[in-house]
Amino acid sequence: MTFRALVGKILYLKNIYHYIYYTIYKRHETVSVFSISELLQLCNNESKIIMESTETECYSPNTLDKKYNPIKCELPAVYSLKINDCKIIGGSNIILINGAAYYNHIVDYNVNYTDYALHDYKKEYNLGKNRLYKTSIPEIFVQKAISLCINYNDNYYHYIFECISKFQVLTKCKIAKEYAILIDSSARDIRQFADIIQIFNIDNRRIIYVEKLQRVKVNELYVFTPLNYIPANIRNTQIIKCSDTRFNFTNIKYIRDKILDIIETKDSDIQAKKIYISRKNCKRRIYNDEEIDSKLILIGFKSIKPETLSLREQVALFSNADVIVAASGAALTNIIFCKPKCKIFVLANQYLDLSIFSSIAGYLNLDMKYILADNTSSKELHSDFHINVQSLMENLNY
Repeated sequence: MTFRALVGKILYLKNIYHYIYYTIYKRHETVSVFSISELLQLCNNESKIIMESTETECYSPNTLDKKYNPIKCELPAVYSLKINDCKIIGGSNIILINGAAYYNHIVDYNVNYTDYALHDYKKEYNLGKNRLYKTSIPEIFVQKAISLCINYNDNYYHYIFECISKFQVLTKCKIAKEYAILIDSSARDIRQFADIIQIFNIDNRRIIYVEKLQRVKVNELYVFTPLNYIPANIRNTQIIKCSDTRFNFTNIKYIRDKILDIIETKDSDIQAKKIYISRKNCKRRIYNDEEIDSKLILIGFKSIKPETLSLREQVALFSNADVIVAASGAALTNIIFCKPKCKIFVLANQYLDLSIFSSIAGYLNLDMKYILADNTSSKELHSDFHINVQSLMENLNY
């Protein structure tokens, strides 16, 4: 490429950048963003500790040749907050109070403010507006409600551990049944999500589904601070620590027991002792899926695509499996249903001290090991990769 062509390309990209900034970001409303600790101070008179701060354990991912010991760390207390005259936004952790945005999630040195409704432009925080979408989503008003809306609400992992997890808090709070539940529309539109809501909404509260970026004005609102702290939008994956992700294990047990008590799995017609979770339908983090799939089928593995299965079928498969092979992804949320000593081989593009699955496996006494790609030069969390199939087969045979 000539120097003139390079300059021309840079100017072209710069023009696109400015167009995006002035046509999208400047159409948003700029707000000051306050953290969860500042939200607690604001609601000091209307806040209650539901679960005291407690000690938990974090487990680094084990590899085939190295096993790590768990480390102890502290989980913050869980609060129930009552807020008057505020707004929530669909697909968001943001709560709008008197023109300010409060971020009901953890933020630390290695995690950006990240939210479907929140855009960070050079530390200028902008809230998205409905007009960015083809259809206008009107703001609605609700007199009394409990908000379970979260960011990443259409991701199975975040839905379970950041949204459904809060039903445990709700069971401990004496909140009148006239308070409806505000929850993201993914809980209505995704079949498995809808099934889960039916299991946990034991009070049969009215459910109000909130579309992405839709604003809901609430006269009296209850919100709960997180039980599990899961980092999102990590700035530098290379310095992440296993303690950046922290689980409340009583909450993991609550979710597991609640679902297993309702769903019968022993007589399921979709059982298999060895399962491979295929990602053929996934367009992100591509790897040699078909090659691995064909080899594993030859040694008795059942290949499954969890997104095509009902909640009952997914629970049955994971709860009865002895060996599971899967690339790192949301489908591994189902390990909460596995029996102790189940062997789980996680395929990953690189080693990261990211304990989003390994801590759950450690708590449930699952034998989880990570198998790393043979091309680990990329530092991107979701980069494509290639697994050495021969090495994988040797370890499975062993």
